[in-house]
Amino acid sequence: MTGTAVTAIQGIGSIVARRMNEITGAVAGRRRRAGRRHQRNRRKHPAGRIQRKQVSGSVITAQGAASANRHHRDNVLGAAGRLSVEAERLKTEVAGLLAQVRAA
Repeated sequence: MTGTAVTAIQGIGSIVARRMNEITGAVAGRRRRAGRRHQRNRRKHPAGRIQRKQVSGSVITAQGAASANRHHRDNVLGAAGRLSVEAERLKTEVAGLLAQVRAA
């Protein structure tokens, strides 16, 4: 009985190993074909590389513009805050001057 079980397990193991080899070979073949297609496409369409570089350059330019825009926004907000403080100071000063004119 033990010999039969060992033989059966060995048979199953060889079937599994054979199927794994078939699957591994098929996957490797697909990857090789995909790699060759990719290389052919790169040779056929060199403009794609140029366009990718242009897009990358545009993205970098846009990022720089966004950064500059944030900087300018922060400057404008700071100036607006200072202007608001100055306006309150002048408002108080004018109110005091008007009170002096009315009293005179």
